[in-house]
Amino acid sequence: MILVLGGAFQGKKDFARDHFGDKAKFITDIEERFKTDKASLIDEINDKLLKNEQLIIIGNEIGNGIVPIDKEERSYREEYGRYLCELAKNASEVWRVFCGVGMRIK
Repeated sequence: MILVLGGAFQGKKDFARDHFGDKAKFITDIEERFKTDKASLIDEINDKLLKNEQLIIIGNEIGNGIVPIDKEERSYREEYGRYLCELAKNASEVWRVFCGVGMRIK
Protein backbone atom coordinates (compact mmCIF):
# COMPACT_ATOMS: atom_id res chain seq x y z
CA MET A 1 0.00 0.00 0.00
CA ILE A 2 1.16 3.50 -0.85
CA LEU A 3 -0.27 6.56 0.88
CA VAL A 4 -0.32 9.93 -0.91
CA LEU A 5 -1.23 12.94 1.24
CA GLY A 6 -1.46 16.68 0.79
CA GLY A 7 -3.74 19.64 1.14
CA ALA A 8 -6.85 20.12 -0.94
CA PHE A 9 -6.28 20.89 -4.62
CA GLN A 10 -2.53 20.23 -4.49
CA GLY A 11 -2.41 17.76 -7.40
CA LYS A 12 -2.36 14.50 -5.47
CA LYS A 13 -4.36 12.48 -8.01
CA ASP A 14 -2.36 13.71 -11.00
CA PHE A 15 0.90 13.08 -9.16
CA ALA A 16 -0.15 9.54 -8.23
CA ARG A 17 -1.25 8.66 -11.77
CA ASP A 18 1.90 10.14 -13.32
CA HIS A 19 4.21 8.56 -10.76
CA PHE A 20 2.61 5.15 -10.23
CA GLY A 21 0.69 4.59 -13.48
CA ASP A 22 -2.82 3.38 -14.12
CA LYS A 23 -2.19 -0.25 -13.12
CA ALA A 24 -2.63 0.45 -9.43
CA LYS A 25 -5.96 0.42 -7.64
CA PHE A 26 -6.66 3.96 -6.45
CA ILE A 27 -8.82 4.86 -3.51
CA THR A 28 -9.35 8.60 -3.47
CA ASP A 29 -11.14 11.24 -1.44
CA ILE A 30 -10.80 9.21 1.72
CA GLU A 31 -11.32 12.26 3.91
CA GLU A 32 -14.86 12.80 2.62
CA ARG A 33 -15.62 9.09 2.62
CA PHE A 34 -14.26 8.75 6.16
CA LYS A 35 -16.63 11.50 7.24
CA THR A 36 -19.75 10.05 5.55
CA ASP A 37 -19.24 6.26 5.52
CA LYS A 38 -16.18 5.28 7.54
CA ALA A 39 -17.09 1.58 7.89
CA SER A 40 -17.51 1.09 4.13
CA LEU A 41 -14.19 2.82 3.40
CA ILE A 42 -12.29 0.76 5.94
CA ASP A 43 -13.88 -2.47 4.64
CA GLU A 44 -12.93 -1.58 1.05
CA ILE A 45 -9.32 -0.86 2.01
CA ASN A 46 -9.03 -4.03 4.09
CA ASP A 47 -10.58 -6.12 1.30
CA LYS A 48 -8.10 -4.83 -1.28
CA LEU A 49 -5.16 -5.33 1.11
CA LEU A 50 -6.21 -8.92 1.78
CA LYS A 51 -6.24 -9.54 -1.98
CA ASN A 52 -2.67 -8.13 -2.19
CA GLU A 53 -3.76 -5.59 -4.78
CA GLN A 54 -1.36 -2.75 -5.53
CA LEU A 55 -3.24 -0.10 -3.61
CA ILE A 56 -2.67 3.65 -3.63
CA ILE A 57 -4.68 5.65 -1.11
CA ILE A 58 -5.02 9.39 -1.69
CA GLY A 59 -6.18 11.62 1.13
CA ASN A 60 -6.30 15.20 2.32
CA GLU A 61 -4.30 16.51 5.21
CA ILE A 62 -6.71 18.45 7.39
CA GLY A 63 -4.76 19.00 10.60
CA ASN A 64 -2.45 21.80 9.45
CA GLY A 65 -4.47 24.87 10.17
CA ILE A 66 -6.72 26.63 12.59
CA VAL A 67 -8.16 24.40 15.30
CA PRO A 68 -11.96 24.42 14.96
CA ILE A 69 -14.04 25.83 17.80
CA ASP A 70 -16.67 23.11 17.31
CA LYS A 71 -15.94 20.10 19.55
CA GLU A 72 -17.38 17.61 17.05
CA GLU A 73 -15.16 18.94 14.25
CA ARG A 74 -12.10 18.69 16.51
CA SER A 75 -13.05 15.11 17.42
CA TYR A 76 -13.51 14.23 13.75
CA ARG A 77 -10.11 15.67 12.84
CA GLU A 78 -8.52 13.72 15.68
CA GLU A 79 -10.12 10.45 14.58
CA TYR A 80 -9.27 10.98 10.90
CA GLY A 81 -5.70 11.98 11.78
CA ARG A 82 -5.22 8.85 13.85
CA TYR A 83 -6.56 6.75 10.96
CA LEU A 84 -4.04 8.37 8.59
CA CYS A 85 -1.29 7.57 11.11
CA GLU A 86 -2.32 3.90 11.06
CA LEU A 87 -2.35 3.86 7.26
CA ALA A 88 1.08 5.52 7.16
CA LYS A 89 2.50 3.06 9.66
CA ASN A 90 1.36 0.12 7.51
CA ALA A 91 2.20 1.68 4.13
CA SER A 92 5.30 0.67 2.20
CA GLU A 93 5.62 4.27 0.97
CA VAL A 94 4.19 7.61 2.09
CA TRP A 95 4.27 10.66 -0.21
CA ARG A 96 3.37 14.27 0.53
CA VAL A 97 2.29 16.40 -2.43
CA PHE A 98 2.49 20.19 -2.44
CA CYS A 99 1.84 22.24 -5.61
CA GLY A 100 1.89 19.04 -7.65
CA VAL A 101 5.36 18.04 -6.45
CA GLY A 102 5.65 14.81 -4.48
CA MET A 103 8.16 14.25 -1.71
CA ARG A 104 8.64 10.75 -0.35
CA ILE A 105 8.55 10.85 3.45
CA LYS A 106 8.65 7.10 4.06
